[in-house]
Amino acid sequence: MTDKDLAPGASQKERFVRIRELEKRLGMGLSSIRGLIKDGEFPEPIVIRKKIHVWLESDVDQYIQRKAEAARKGSPVFRGTRSAG
Repeated sequence: MTDKDLAPGASQKERFVRIRELEKRLGMGLSSIRGLIKDGEFPEPIVIRKKIHVWLESDVDQYIQRKAEAARKGSPVFRGTRSAG
């Protein structure tokens, strides 16, 4: 694989991320991740085999970066939270 084969911004050492690592990286469980996928906020998994679903690490990194940038710009990150009082 050459640099030209990778998506823009992808590292030379692209790798797959499996669900357990994805849960740790995002700090959420499988059902929350499925909700993000259903809502179109997170990429669909790549199916390697019937029971093996993975994501490109660069896609995970891009999602995290977008969320961090939205938070810095003051976008609502925590929906449905109640204010104390």
